[in-house]
Amino acid sequence: MRGGSSAACFLLHLYDARSAPTLRPRRLSPGLVDLEAELLDRGFALTPALHAALAWLGPAGLADAGKRLVGHIDAELGADRTHMPL
Repeated sequence: MRGGSSAACFLLHLYDARSAPTLRPRRLSPGLVDLEAELLDRGFALTPALHAALAWLGPAGLADAGKRLVGHIDAELGADRTHMPL
């Protein structure tokens, strides 16, 4: 990752380690299941604490956080670049 990875900064902002034990998801939302599937397609999985933090956001917050998270991961993976086979 590049120095001061924007994805890592985003995740640290989203997930405050001090509040993790008190987080309880409101309910399992279809949006969270979809986000997990997109992340798994890219080779990433949510930790239980980050899963709980995302579940707590609600639909609008989850949609915003999910788009930003996937965007940061895509940028780190080079999805914005043309790839040529060797």
